[in-house]
Amino acid sequence: MRPTAILTICFLSLPTWAAEQLFQNEYRSKFEGFGVTTVRTLTLLDDGTYLFRVKSSNFLARLEEKSHFRINEEGEYQSLEHSMERSVLGVRREEHTQFDWDSGEVAFLRRDDMRVLPLEPGYTDRILYQYLMELDLAQGVEMPSYMVVDGGRIREFTFEQLGDERIEIAGEEVTAIKLRRITEDDDRETLVWFAPSMDYRLVQIIHSEKDGSEYEMYFKS
Repeated sequence: MRPTAILTICFLSLPTWAAEQLFQNEYRSKFEGFGVTTVRTLTLLDDGTYLFRVKSSNFLARLEEKSHFRINEEGEYQSLEHSMERSVLGVRREEHTQFDWDSGEVAFLRRDDMRVLPLEPGYTDRILYQYLMELDLAQGVEMPSYMVVDGGRIREFTFEQLGDERIEIAGEEVTAIKLRRITEDDDRETLVWFAPSMDYRLVQIIHSEKDGSEYEMYFKS
C-alpha cells in the first residue's frame, strides 16, 4: 500500500468521540507575537487509544496540534498519527504525520510534499514527547531524551536539569524542575518547567531565538 493511501485510511478511522477526559490544563501564551490562550487535554478514546491535544487561539491566530497514540502490550507509548493546523490572519497551513508500526514506516505530508522514513522503536511525535517528559520525570529520569519526528525529519530532543526554581502559579509559589534542551544551535534556547506537586505537569515554556522572536507559555489553571 502506498503511503498516501495509508494516510487516508488512518485519518478517516480516528475515533470521533471520547470515553473519558483525563486532564485539561489552560495556559496563557504568546504565538506569532499575539497573546493567546492555550489548552492542553488528554482524552481516552472509545477504542482504548488516546488523543493528546494542544490548542492555542485568539481572534487573529490559531494553532492546533493533535497526537493520537496508544500504549502497546509492552507498556510503550507509540504515536499513531500527528496533525498540525495553523492559521494566522487567514493564512492556513497543515501538516500530517502517520506512524505505521506494522510496516515500519513513518509518512509526513505537507501540501504536495510527501516524505517516508524508516520507523524505529522509540520514535515519537512533536507534542507527545512533552507528555512523556512528565511521566519520565515522575519516574526519576534526570536527562529525558526523545527521538522526535518533526517536519519529515528525525530530531533528538535531550534535556538537562538546571535545578529547582520557585515560580508563581495562580498567585501561589510552587517549586518546579527547570530543564534546558541541549542543542548545538546557539541561535535558539528552549527552557521548560515541570511541577512535582502538580503530578509533574508542564507549567512553563520559554523558547527564544537569536533574532528576538520568542514563544512563551505559562500555566493558568
